[in-house]
Amino acid sequence: MVKLEDIIGKEEEESPIKDSIKMDLFHLTAVDNDPVDLEKIDQISAENVQILIKSIFSLPREDDPELGHLCLLPKSRTKLPRDKMPPPPKVETPWEKFAKERGIKSNKKRDKLVFEQMSGEYKPRFGKNKALKGIEALPIVEAKKGVDDFDGAIDPWKRGKQEKKKMIQKQDKRERTNKRRAAAARQEYLQDVMKGRVKRRATHKKKK
Repeated sequence: MVKLEDIIGKEEEESPIKDSIKMDLFHLTAVDNDPVDLEKIDQISAENVQILIKSIFSLPREDDPELGHLCLLPKSRTKLPRDKMPPPPKVETPWEKFAKERGIKSNKKRDKLVFEQMSGEYKPRFGKNKALKGIEALPIVEAKKGVDDFDGAIDPWKRGKQEKKKMIQKQDKRERTNKRRAAAARQEYLQDVMKGRVKRRATHKKKK
């Protein structure tokens, strides 16, 4: 059995750190860039492990009542490559672009429950049994001149539902357009990656 003392050695027999060894104590690794001598590989490996362990134990420590002595590891010095290519830049929707130009900030996280005046209770903001809002939450609606003040006029609550339905359809159309625009931008980005033109994209002026 190999003991830790045998690997570290005595304090007076310190092994000098070779210039060929590059250490990253955050990852507990040491890389020797010298050519490999197969006849002395065991001796060189033992020396490098000794240098690595001594470097680890020379780091600042802190005591933990359960774990004992802990070495405080420094920041990583190794830049690891990405596993996957970087994501394509996010395409801004027309509203996001407009809000950015005007400095409009999104609302903070809202409460899940809202107070409904008709029932006098707190109800969910969305989903089943959600609180009524808009014209649906009003027990009485003032008649509009030229709209609700003649025979055969559409019920204001019914008209409100129709307007809400049209608004939802319009919003769905916007979302589909934004998805198609984002998919087209992603496809263009992937083609640029394959051709090595990620940093420099070709711009085309719109023909009049």
